[in-house]
Amino acid sequence: AGASGHLKFTTLTAKAGTVALTAVGTLSAGNATATGNITLDATGNASTGAVTSSTGIVDLESSAGTLTTGAVSGVSGVLLKSSGNLSTGVLTSLNANVNAQSLTGSVAITSAKAKTALVATSKTGMKLTSYTVSGGTANLTAGTDFTSGTGTAYGNITISMDGIGSLGTQTSTTGTISATSILKGLRFTTLKAATGITLRAKANMG
Repeated sequence: AGASGHLKFTTLTAKAGTVALTAVGTLSAGNATATGNITLDATGNASTGAVTSSTGIVDLESSAGTLTTGAVSGVSGVLLKSSGNLSTGVLTSLNANVNAQSLTGSVAITSAKAKTALVATSKTGMKLTSYTVSGGTANLTAGTDFTSGTGTAYGNITISMDGIGSLGTQTSTTGTISATSILKGLRFTTLKAATGITLRAKANMG
């Protein structure tokens, strides 16, 4: 399926194949399901309900606006990118990466589950309630403050922020945990790592 312009729909299902939608303005989408890849691109603000690809990649982008999603699942990968604020429900990739990026705003993720890697980047604050990377690493970068409840990765966990880092509980099963606050401090509940923990902060930690 394919379309262009200002787009709004409630439910879209492709029983076989892919879905590709491009909006030169805003995109307001309900639920979308496909066996193959799902690509939704908007110039302006974009919002979706649940988006699910049973075998492929889900790629959602707002090039000049905000992006708000419900639960997003792509067996072969989840890619989310926005110019402004990015807010999501549960993100799941059973076999590959979850990537979330805001070029000028914040990132808020309810939870993320990935196989090979979790990569999240924000220009301002980042809030990640929980995440699990069953076979790889987590790399999280916030332009201002960073907040996480619980996070677990099989490999290394790397967290960097300019502002205050509230790490919560972080666990690396086989690797290291490295957390850096460039301008302020770090706080945490519990940190566990197989091969080492490194914390760096300009201000007091606690």
